[in-house]
Amino acid sequence: MIFWKCSNCETNNLYPKTVECECCGAKMNSDQTESAKRFMFYKQRADEGDSYAIMNMAEFYASGDVFIKDIDKALEMMTDAANRSNADAQQKLADWYFFEDNDFPSNDKLAFEWATKAYESGNLYSAEFLATCYLHGYGVTKNENKGIELLTEAANFGFSRPMEQIANYYNDGRYVEIDKQKAAQYYSRLCIDDNCLMETAYNAGFMYYDGKYIEQNYTKATEWFNYAIDRYSDLGSKIMIAKFHYNGLGCPQNKALGYRMMVEIAENKTDEWASNMANKHLAMWENKN
Repeated sequence: MIFWKCSNCETNNLYPKTVECECCGAKMNSDQTESAKRFMFYKQRADEGDSYAIMNMAEFYASGDVFIKDIDKALEMMTDAANRSNADAQQKLADWYFFEDNDFPSNDKLAFEWATKAYESGNLYSAEFLATCYLHGYGVTKNENKGIELLTEAANFGFSRPMEQIANYYNDGRYVEIDKQKAAQYYSRLCIDDNCLMETAYNAGFMYYDGKYIEQNYTKATEWFNYAIDRYSDLGSKIMIAKFHYNGLGCPQNKALGYRMMVEIAENKTDEWASNMANKHLAMWENKN
């Protein structure tokens, strides 16, 4: 049985027995009506054995946006879809069991098992998920080599988050030996629209500025540093932009603007490292003058 909640008096009403609230007579709103139509379509297809329709019904029960939330029913139906070799349903179960910001029981072992089945069934996202499990030991014995292998596979599929992770790992030697050339290759495939981490934005910007492992490009470096400033208020990136203005790198030279920016960073009370670095640059500029 499924129930819809009246938006007027919050009474739970049995569907499809009634589309008018038994308490106050208010009708289902337009969103509820459209969702109910979709649900009944999925139910018809599910009765015919369509695993994706079963999966869609499970998500209706899980969300509680239209019908009353039923976590047990959602798990039952998603498991049914997964057992029909539906790779997307298998990965969805892994997500439900793994992430803690939902109403499902947390179980890393089950999450790993379902993600493994999804991977074996061809779900491309599962490689990244399993990489996380192996790197951190979630639901499986930690195996960093296996984790990096899977993360590289996911990155080579073109997914931005694995590319970002593997680039940072090669850049600073986490889980792998430092390889700036490989890091640069992955950074060059990323763009600011991928909503990257501050660490990634600074690293990519610095590589474009430095020009040792990737073709020097002050314009791209500026884009990455400004992204880190705008999104994360990163003072390290602001130091680089101040240097660009002062020295005229990738922009018209404006020593006054660069100097003012560096003074602001030096005077900040929140980041001792940034303040010290800014003071060093100011002293160097003043000595040159």
